[in-house]
Amino acid sequence: MPNNLEKQSDEILKVVWCYFLGVDATIKVPILLLTPLYLAVNIVYGSRVSKELTPLWILGPCDS
Repeated sequence: MPNNLEKQSDEILKVVWCYFLGVDATIKVPILLLTPLYLAVNIVYGSRVSKELTPLWILGPCDS
């Protein structure tokens, strides 16, 4: 039975990876760049700073 679960998880991972590779570069590149940066800020400065920066992570800098 565990072997069956491993096969299912491998298939799910393959499907997700293929879907991610098929995503347009304008979506894929920011995800690949900003996710590690977000995690690094969260580790170094803590979750409070990450919460305060969440609008910036999502919306980007706003022109006033």
